[in-house]
Amino acid sequence: MDTDSKLRRPLPRLGARRTNRSAVIGLLTAPLVLLTTACGSDSNDKIGFHFSGKPQPGIPSRVAWDAHLEMEIGNFLFDSGTAVLTPQYSVNRIAALDTTSGAVRFDDEHDALPPDLDGVLAFSAGRVLIGAHENGATSIENSRIDTFDAATGKKLWSVPLDLQDPLPLVVGDAVVVANHDAGQSIGHVHLYALADGKERWSAPLSIAPVAKPESNDHDRGAPLLADDGSTLTVQTGSGTSLAQIDIKTGAITWEHDTGRPIVKVQPVETKARVLVLTKAADKTDLTLRIEGLNIDTGDSVWSEQSAYPTFVVNGDDVVVATGFGGTWSAFDIASGSKHWSSYGDGSTILAVSGQFAVTDGLSVFDLKTGEHAWGTSKFQTPGDVHVVGDVVLADSASHKPTAYDLATGDKLWALTDGFVVKVLDQSATVLTQNVDVLELHDLRTGAVLWTLSVGDKIGVRADTDADGNLYVFLDKYRKSVATIVAIKPPTA
Repeated sequence: MDTDSKLRRPLPRLGARRTNRSAVIGLLTAPLVLLTTACGSDSNDKIGFHFSGKPQPGIPSRVAWDAHLEMEIGNFLFDSGTAVLTPQYSVNRIAALDTTSGAVRFDDEHDALPPDLDGVLAFSAGRVLIGAHENGATSIENSRIDTFDAATGKKLWSVPLDLQDPLPLVVGDAVVVANHDAGQSIGHVHLYALADGKERWSAPLSIAPVAKPESNDHDRGAPLLADDGSTLTVQTGSGTSLAQIDIKTGAITWEHDTGRPIVKVQPVETKARVLVLTKAADKTDLTLRIEGLNIDTGDSVWSEQSAYPTFVVNGDDVVVATGFGGTWSAFDIASGSKHWSSYGDGSTILAVSGQFAVTDGLSVFDLKTGEHAWGTSKFQTPGDVHVVGDVVLADSASHKPTAYDLATGDKLWALTDGFVVKVLDQSATVLTQNVDVLELHDLRTGAVLWTLSVGDKIGVRADTDADGNLYVFLDKYRKSVATIVAIKPPTA
């Protein structure tokens, strides 16, 4: 599923960081020749830093700018040359920076904002969509989406948002909102223009309830809404059925009832299928089922049993893990014919790259054959495993961050001290921290490309934009002061 939507969970406070394993910096490679430095001075409203490194093509290795705000930054989103920043627990302030220069585009504090903003739901095409709930309300009524211009901070338009329903979904230059009708079992799916909020169409539909309406995160968006570019798949009824809507016209093209609670939906437009994973309707049947629907008609083309509550799409195959200690099977997405079945090591697939799948047991399987390629038996949580190209970086509280060759399992390097802050996929690098020093490493060799010293008792977070530029966010404990350091590849 590929959309322009950027939905975010609330982020941890910037000042919160993991305990360092050692106060000694361990360099795994030969000393780096430091050719350039960039510094930021430390003061009451600024956090100082010292950058040392060698500019390298294609790698964020040049301090382009640093910006300072009297603000405790909790959430940040990037889109089209703009960064939007808000506090952690309430949207009583919205600031936007130009990501080219670091200049402040606007900085609106609570007096200029509606008093009941909850959190950023999406940011795309120069529009920031923020959920709002009427102050003091004891029910879920009178909630809405407020949309702001990312260039000026001006509120442009507002539409209702039922908190029992899925989060909005940004599709190109429009946003889809599904709301129950007040006091009714049915509702309407609306398509609004992002630019001005004008309604393009409204389709009456029996919208399925959200499992956790109190949760204002992206789990409310799936599988209730799924976009494949030209059509929208919506979970309907009591949560067992689907409907497909033409995004351009709002016409309902088909409806399909599985008769079972839906767990996951994924349209695969290239194979003309919608994959649907369902669970048993009652406790007497523990079996899950994956079904391939015709994307044009909604008719069921094939169906297979599963015992694991997810599936992985890889090329022409859909790979299903069938429970602890069981087997995995690969089915052709179009026909449902089985390509192979193999013992799955009792593991869960956490990441897929090329023909390989990486599991929570830090085992790697060849998805073309189902054969076990290599393994370490080191348990990993979903956030512990990062696969970039032909490298697996395994990061866990039980062992030092270690990089492996994806195909062979050969150990490439390990981080002696410190922890992983951010993996930069586009430049195949990883940012780590040890006490007050950040280092950017080459993901395959572990070589240190540059260092950033940030001083004692400074919280650190980092993020990248769509172009692969790195932004390091620094804050002081219990102080509303933040410094943002933009680190970009050198200009050609």
